[in-house]
Amino acid sequence: MWDDLEDLASKTRFAYITHDIPFALSRRRAQFAIARSEATADLLPAASTLPADLVAQVFGAASFSVTASRLVFCEGKPNSYDVEILSAWHNCPRTAVVAAGGCSAVRECVSVFRTGLVTGGFEAVGYVDRDGLPDDTLNAVPYVKAHPVSEIEGFICLEPVFKGIAKYNGIEPSDAENRYHSFTTAAKAAFKDAALNKEILNRAKKRAEIVLVALMNPIKPDPDLSKVRAAFGGANPAGGWQSALQTMFSDEEIRLKNSLAGPFADFIRDFPAKSFTLWLRGSSTWHLMLSCA
Repeated sequence: MWDDLEDLASKTRFAYITHDIPFALSRRRAQFAIARSEATADLLPAASTLPADLVAQVFGAASFSVTASRLVFCEGKPNSYDVEILSAWHNCPRTAVVAAGGCSAVRECVSVFRTGLVTGGFEAVGYVDRDGLPDDTLNAVPYVKAHPVSEIEGFICLEPVFKGIAKYNGIEPSDAENRYHSFTTAAKAAFKDAALNKEILNRAKKRAEIVLVALMNPIKPDPDLSKVRAAFGGANPAGGWQSALQTMFSDEEIRLKNSLAGPFADFIRDFPAKSFTLWLRGSSTWHLMLSCA
């Protein structure tokens, strides 16, 4: 929206007051003034990078201004599962895990930090939930990886993690094997009939939304409204909407049915973890999983 407004008012100076560093750095030919009090602001030279202490303060991870050389951006808030799990995975004094909010914010943060516009010396990577999105969307931004599970809660359902939790809780390997088998069977069994159809529909809807946005984005305002109307009305995928929607739905139906019938790793990659863990709340397996969380 702001890009469009700046284009429409090219002779107007825009002043933004924001804590959003990726947004600030995305402004073209921007000059930064840092307000550290109510009364004063420091004007930075046009070509300078942002000070490390400012970046640290805004992102709420002050330690990385001194010690970190790698920033791992993730979804969620500072006290979320994302930060806990990824901090354990990237257990390194030179790595800081920073919660950025949603998946779009993760991608923006990684892109901005890799441009070198912020204080140099950082390697930035990111992780996002799969959330039923197609692979080409998930892989669109370099250095941002999708989890091997649908959402962060699914990590405790991975077989090595599940059995590691069992071992930590003093459960014998044979018992852990039986519990994991019972869990996987019950989780898959929860998705049938309307529950399965709901997931197929949700994934097909997301694909349709992505296609629609891609078709609408190139449409620009024009003094001649008839041209805008024609461009809007002609925004059709190859072969037309009916064929495209049927293909999307069939693709997602095949994908989810194959995941349901295949290895459990495929199942937890494509089916929402929150759904099948909630169905298992009353089981002993759930209590085993909860002890980790």
